[in-house]
Amino acid sequence: APLLDSFHKYKEFYVGSFLLSCGAFVWFCLITFLNKKVTEIMIIPPLVLLGCSAFVLLPTALELSVEVSYPVAPATSVGFLWMMGQIVGIISLFTCQSLRDPHPPHSMQNALWFLLAFVGFGGLLSLLLLYPFTAKYHRLSAEQID
Repeated sequence: APLLDSFHKYKEFYVGSFLLSCGAFVWFCLITFLNKKVTEIMIIPPLVLLGCSAFVLLPTALELSVEVSYPVAPATSVGFLWMMGQIVGIISLFTCQSLRDPHPPHSMQNALWFLLAFVGFGGLLSLLLLYPFTAKYHRLSAEQID
């Protein structure tokens, strides 16, 4: 948060932390796919990296949405993001449940493949759509005028 407030590079922080999250999730998936016996010590580093990068990702995305949609109330733009996140989460939950294999020990492997493809698609969209996006930070410029 202090870096965002001082440099105002919301888009760069968002893309960087999203790609870091994608990389950590791919690392986690590779560990679970390639190893027959997964121990806790093997999955702790990618999950810690995923948690730390996701911790930065959420406030950065919310601040970016508020900056580019300034005349709209912040609660409205953030509310729409939360609603879309909940819809995507519900769809992912039902999709992963339907991809579940009834034969353990790898019963959720198909769901993990789906999530890996979904995260890869999101990472690609983040690079292709958001990185060239150059919007003016309306709220920041309005605060500097006042």
